[in-house]
Amino acid sequence: NHFTHINTRTHGAYSGLTSDYIQTIFLDSHQNLWAGSWDKGLFFLKKGSTHFINYSPNNTNGIFTANTVMSIDEGPNGDIWIGSYRNGLYTYRPGTGDFAHHGDIVGQNGPNGYFIWKILFDNDGDLWMGTTKGLYRVYRSKNGGLSVKGLQEGMQKEYDNPVTANHILSLKNRGNNFILNGVGSVYPFSRREANSGECNSKSANECSGTNTSTSGVAED
Repeated sequence: NHFTHINTRTHGAYSGLTSDYIQTIFLDSHQNLWAGSWDKGLFFLKKGSTHFINYSPNNTNGIFTANTVMSIDEGPNGDIWIGSYRNGLYTYRPGTGDFAHHGDIVGQNGPNGYFIWKILFDNDGDLWMGTTKGLYRVYRSKNGGLSVKGLQEGMQKEYDNPVTANHILSLKNRGNNFILNGVGSVYPFSRREANSGECNSKSANECSGTNTSTSGVAED
């Protein structure tokens, strides 16, 4: 195995990366690499290229205003979705090179302005967001627009500590179920429960920790 260290101080095979504080990386369906940073926005490395392209508030005409990118995923139509720290949710359309800020759908009822830790598309093409204000589902409404639904109320019924229910650090998709984890808990959560607004307390409590903050999960 061979590892290449890419940072702002080495000027070898790769160029253009101007941040050493990378929070997340994502490989899209075309094998392009996306990297979200804490202080310099979003970086893009096209397959076969050795130069990172940066997208930040300084070079996107004020549309992409997030310096801190926490999570990246690809939608069913190939759009790149971006969850940010205190700047809400964005999409990037590779075909046109345009950014869009979805403050209209995650403003009043969603986590716009809150810390979006993780975004994840499920097998039905719905987007899920783990935030410091709980779990949200973004889906297509009957008129073709986007709608958002918060799951905090159902989750809070099962926990005495609202931090456990509201602070979702990571999501893992497993068929029709998710594995959620947050401050002091790791537990399964089904999309059926999400649609009904209820939570499976038995499964949640069996998998829950008491003094652990888990920031990632993986399938064995």
